[in-house]
Amino acid sequence: MGRLKVTTRRNDQHSMLLYVPSRELVQGKLINAYTRVRHIGRFYNQIIRKRAREGQE
Repeated sequence: MGRLKVTTRRNDQHSMLLYVPSRELVQGKLINAYTRVRHIGRFYNQIIRKRAREGQE
């Protein structure tokens, strides 16, 4: 099962680069994307993990 890899860019403290492996299951869809979010990176990460767990059950 895919796991989220979160990488923070030192030159941009206000943004996070979230990498979701292609095998990550979110809301019944396989996604493979780099998603850049501002300020809400930590919150967004929790939402994705929660949805991923629900999808795997």
